[in-house]
Amino acid sequence: MTSLKPTIYPLKKRQSEISRKLEAHDKKSFHNVSLRGEIKNFPIINLDKEIPIYRMMNGRTRSQQTSYIKKKKYKSDYFTANSENQEQLNLQHEFLFNLASDPNANLYTEFKKKKELDKTHDPFLITLDGVVINGNRRLSTVRELYNENPSAFSNFQTIPCAVLDVKDLTELDMEEIENRLQLKRDLKLDYSWINELLKIRYQIDLKLKNAPKNQEIKKSIIYAEVGASMGISNPKEIEEKLNILDLAHQYLEETKQEGNYEVIKNMEQIFYNFTKNLNKLSKEGGAQVSAGNKIAIAIIRQTQKNIFNERSYSFRTLLESNRLLETSEHLLVKLGGGKSIDNIYRENAPSKKNLLGKVIKSSNDLTREDKFRIINKEISKLDIDDKRYAGVLRNIKNSFDMKKDQDRFIRNIDDALTTLEFIKKEYRSSIDEKNKPKIKRYISKIIKISQDINNL
Repeated sequence: MTSLKPTIYPLKKRQSEISRKLEAHDKKSFHNVSLRGEIKNFPIINLDKEIPIYRMMNGRTRSQQTSYIKKKKYKSDYFTANSENQEQLNLQHEFLFNLASDPNANLYTEFKKKKELDKTHDPFLITLDGVVINGNRRLSTVRELYNENPSAFSNFQTIPCAVLDVKDLTELDMEEIENRLQLKRDLKLDYSWINELLKIRYQIDLKLKNAPKNQEIKKSIIYAEVGASMGISNPKEIEEKLNILDLAHQYLEETKQEGNYEVIKNMEQIFYNFTKNLNKLSKEGGAQVSAGNKIAIAIIRQTQKNIFNERSYSFRTLLESNRLLETSEHLLVKLGGGKSIDNIYRENAPSKKNLLGKVIKSSNDLTREDKFRIINKEISKLDIDDKRYAGVLRNIKNSFDMKKDQDRFIRNIDDALTTLEFIKKEYRSSIDEKNKPKIKRYISKIIKISQDINNL
């Protein structure tokens, strides 16, 4: 928590000061930046630390902003539509300084020790309007330290800024520059998993928005471009990350916590694990995908309420393609008002015939796709916070586990029988007389164990 409220200079004053400094530039100090596929040199000038302004669309603070908006019940553009307002910039400063103080990459501690900035190799990167593209966390740290002790941190009164003197700089340009510069790992704090995924989604949306209206753009091309910008070489990884974000958003929506990313900040592995299972269903396609998503969210919800005494991922077997239908039907019967599954299917069948044209008399007359279409409609009516949900899911899992154990038991007996038949065939005529007593003892034990198993 910080009480510092940064000074906000009006846009025209910022522009005027930056313009004046650029006119007086020594033509010697430049910083290389990759922009639109080219390496360009941009002039470095020294500015008072209060002149630059934080970028509201900074990729590191998207989830913090959204969570705050949700908490306060503000409009979704509370930050983006008020990028010059003191109140919003105070909050942005707080978000950034909290990130700068993170133990994993503590800029605050580092700068407190060094008491200086790298003026040549890592200047702040700003626009002609003074908006900081790269260096937002550093700027919050510099301001805090100077505020604490101006004499000890006098070096921070002015800061080196490389100015992107490009008048047609776009939001997408700034996103891609931010990506490239922040792929470095010296004192660079990795994005939170949520902010990384939100950043990917935001850039894809920007590319789609800026694409020519009469030109068909393939998703794979956009994924490849965004991946290249963020240092992700495989476009499929971009798609996988988007699937994780979609599941996280569905979870927040189902639990009536839309936009409150704070509640899922420690749930990355959970969403990652379940997305892997759901991706397998997606490859098969059909209405089962939606049912799988709903059940996955229900499992995650019950786990987060600490109702299960085991990890949510241990319930992943319920989402396997060969078990999903049974899981869904069991949930509907137990939580859907006591109706039999046949009655549920008959009452909700869209017509008297299934997709193959067969008259529907029972669930056996419905195709798998027919069933999942009905399941999706009915399972959406279930209350995800129903106290019975956890017990039903646990019973389904235990039933599957028991069946799995029995299958393993039968396979082991079959393997043992195969081994004995092999021994009988290969070694019957070649057993030494001196080993026969030992073999008979072993056979007696095998008979005893077989009798015990037979009496189970």
